[in-house]
Amino acid sequence: MTVYGCHCRREKLAATLRLLARGESVKSIHLQFRHGQETVRRYIVEVCKPFTRLLWMKYYKYVCMQVISIGAPISILKQPGSKLSD
Repeated sequence: MTVYGCHCRREKLAATLRLLARGESVKSIHLQFRHGQETVRRYIVEVCKPFTRLLWMKYYKYVCMQVISIGAPISILKQPGSKLSD
């Protein structure tokens, strides 16, 4: 049993997986875990960010090739978390 207010990695992952796998709402998850809705939203972003970056790095070259092949400018691509200067 976890202590109320504990923000351990296991709970963060469990909350994120409930949202991604089961499609539960943030409100439902926040009631189950007894954490605020904003806290649950932060968990989800925190857990998903490394996966987003990993997938971005893995598929960036492929996406660039596709964009070039259709004649679109590369500037339409933006890495998550980065600012694109035009």
